[in-house]
Amino acid sequence: MGYSIMQTETEIAAITAGPNKNINGIFIALTQNEIAEIAAFDAAYQEKVPTMNQQRLVGKASSALKDSNNVVLFFFGAATPVTKDWVDYRAALSAIISGFDTTSTSLPDAPNKPEGM
Repeated sequence: MGYSIMQTETEIAAITAGPNKNINGIFIALTQNEIAEIAAFDAAYQEKVPTMNQQRLVGKASSALKDSNNVVLFFFGAATPVTKDWVDYRAALSAIISGFDTTSTSLPDAPNKPEGM
């Protein structure tokens, strides 16, 4: 007499009602340790995933940084050093883009453009 590894619909329904894993077509209920490991992994992952608001802010910061390139080019064309307020502004935008600044909820205020621009 042979053995069957096929699970009945009742067995599958009982196992799949809770957390399970599929090993070669056989559903096996997860242990409490496996459930805890998955929950810990998921929590750690969620901390690292940027929120939609953070993603929008990064996009806006990237655009603002590109726009500020014209100001920097103006300073170079005028053979004058880039002012500290523009250096700091660009550094703040770069920190948002790179993920070093995760606490800002809005872009920093842009400094006034230099005269003649």
